[in-house]
Amino acid sequence: MLNISSLFPVISFPKSLMNNLLAHPLVTLLICFMCVVCVSATNLTVGYLANIHGIHGKNRQGHIISGAMTYAVKQVNDQHILPDNYTLEFIYEDTKGETLEGTNAVINMWRNNVIAFFGPENSCEVEATVSASLNLPMVSYVSTIFIFSHNSVTLYNL
Repeated sequence: MLNISSLFPVISFPKSLMNNLLAHPLVTLLICFMCVVCVSATNLTVGYLANIHGIHGKNRQGHIISGAMTYAVKQVNDQHILPDNYTLEFIYEDTKGETLEGTNAVINMWRNNVIAFFGPENSCEVEATVSASLNLPMVSYVSTIFIFSHNSVTLYNL
């Protein structure tokens, strides 16, 4: 089995770039194709870690990105971008901006066979470590960790 997390455990984008990228179905598709080697099911599910009700989400990116996720998944399915008999879905959990909630969400989503994660909105160091240990990629659309806070695309290898 290909160890994807050693190649792409967390991909972090600056906010301005991420707003454009996440709405584009190719970002979601990229995650799917990185994971399709390890998946035998025809429903590909990505997990979205949102901060909907947390006190730490001052900018409330979770509300904005939620619409982009819905749109991207719909576009991938409507345009039949995936191979025949494959559909893309996403599930989300409200992390409330808390590390323990986010870590619990990652584990719950893993149990539901997600192939990749988007988020969380706040610090993602613990969630990224768990994601990497599960050999699943994580795309962080906002990160408060210094190593992810550059103004360019960075890869963080655990």
